[in-house]
Amino acid sequence: MLSKRIDGNRRSRKQHWYEPRCKTYTKLFKVLGNCRQPEQASLLFELMLSEGLKPTIDVYTSLISVYGKCELLESLCHARVHEIG
Repeated sequence: MLSKRIDGNRRSRKQHWYEPRCKTYTKLFKVLGNCRQPEQASLLFELMLSEGLKPTIDVYTSLISVYGKCELLESLCHARVHEIG
């Protein structure tokens, strides 16, 4: 569902007024955590990275919170460790 919204909102992200911000993503992660949607949070994190944003401590904390609320914290750790090498 989020991926369809992301595709649909690409047009607005290309507007001159759009500026990606970590604070916005942090708030979205909190919403996704409350809705228990870790897969969507992961997609959103990838989108954030693709927009050239460097995650802040608040972003990481929010993302960890999403997985913690879903009792999937261990899977997040394993996934990120494999990405690092």
